[in-house]
Amino acid sequence: MNLNKGKGRTVIVALVLTAAFVAIMASQRQRFFQQTNYTTFPKEVSLKGEAFVLGNEDVLLRYPRHVRRYDKYLFIHDLHGKEHFMHLYDASTLQHLTSFAERGEGPEELLLCTAFRIASLDSIWVLDSNKRQLTRWSLQAEKDSMLCVEKIHFSSSVVSPLDFIWKDKNSILIPDYSGECRFMEVNRQGNVARQISAIPSNRRLVDEMRGAAAQAWRSFVDLHPKRNLLVSVTQLGDVVELFNLETNEHHVSIGAEGEPAYRTTSQGYAIPSGFMGYTDVQMTENYIYTVFHGRNFKDDQQFEDGGRFLHVFDLKGNPVCRYVLDHAIYGIHVDEERRVIWATDVNTDGQIIKFHLPEL
Repeated sequence: MNLNKGKGRTVIVALVLTAAFVAIMASQRQRFFQQTNYTTFPKEVSLKGEAFVLGNEDVLLRYPRHVRRYDKYLFIHDLHGKEHFMHLYDASTLQHLTSFAERGEGPEELLLCTAFRIASLDSIWVLDSNKRQLTRWSLQAEKDSMLCVEKIHFSSSVVSPLDFIWKDKNSILIPDYSGECRFMEVNRQGNVARQISAIPSNRRLVDEMRGAAAQAWRSFVDLHPKRNLLVSVTQLGDVVELFNLETNEHHVSIGAEGEPAYRTTSQGYAIPSGFMGYTDVQMTENYIYTVFHGRNFKDDQQFEDGGRFLHVFDLKGNPVCRYVLDHAIYGIHVDEERRVIWATDVNTDGQIIKFHLPEL
């Protein structure tokens, strides 16, 4: 009996099966991961904004990072707030109503607030990145005050949560900062329920320095709840990603400035070496609005803090319009119903900018 002949057949069969498996995996990746590149927008429009000064003797905004309008209120997040991270204003008069999310090291205080979301006036969620904690605040309208009514503590497996979005009432989506995946889905108990996708770059380079890659690919997110569509924009480079949470499709749109560029230190940290990219994103019924900087770190050492571009994409990640702004802004809230864009400006005393939103 020729044993070598049998072994040869086994090897051939194994190679055929392996090749078939690789082909299937390649076709699956082609199906679930798609990438498009673009260099220009089909439309460009210049916008002029109106600046409003919100600071006074009692409330002085140091670094107004995010802004959101909800109902008749304007919520403003101050990243470097001296006493409070969050401030509530009347959207019509811009009168200060109250401040909340007190800064400090006490059990009821926050160390570093990096993001907030509004589900209702009874559910204003504030993220403390350093404590790995979400707090839910409720508006006491009759007193113009805010009350903390719930806390969610994240487990140690949730590394440096810098942004978040609620997927549904029991699931939170958080950009991963370890490099293990692209996003984590975290349950209401603060534990990771599943990992979603991966950094869409050279896998060998990412795997060699996962922590540095995750730092360089830091992103800001928003969700289209009706379509279960998650959008992510990179702080470095020029990358917009769309994730269909039902089909697991991952679409990447890369603009003229390319992927996040960085160099890695001996300690494993990422040092930006390319372009400053996006700092905020909002998804509406039909469009994605993003604040874009597009400045080279090497060529522009002394620059204003913020972006003078508002990039608009459709829900497939295709470029639609580029708004050129007369102010450098950081955060936005797009109110399509009232045709208004609220924006924050960290460079001047006019810390809130109001733009008219043209029809696309």
